Amino acid sequence: MNVFEGIGGTVVQNFAYVGGLSDHFWSGIRALPRVLPLVGKRALWREAIQQMGAIGVAALPMIAIMASSTGMILALQGGAELRRFGALQYVIDLVSVGFTRELGPLLTAIVVSGRSGSAFSMV
Repeated sequence: MNVFEGIGGTVVQNFAYVGGLSDHFWSGIRALPRVLPLVGKRALWREAIQQMGAIGVAALPMIAIMASSTGMILALQGGAELRRFGALQYVIDLVSVGFTRELGPLLTAIVVSGRSGSAFSMV
């Protein structure tokens, strides 16, 4: 095999790859009217909005109660431990950073999935 055959084989493989990507792209574009609620069936859009409301918006009061309770517990526990080291002024930083980065998304996911799963199973 010489150099030109190696280069030609690589070029042909790359063109085949780009052709496959193009084929998938255009098949996805052709399928959009069947699956998009805005373009295709209008009833799907209404159903999607109702599901969003049932899953997300209706869970907001429960998430707010859980977040405030957990934040208060985290502040009390963190304050008790930080007081021993004379770093009581860092309680707010502990709660804000710890809750927004770690606990907030985790608790929200747990509450929304549990609440939504139990609500849909009753229907």
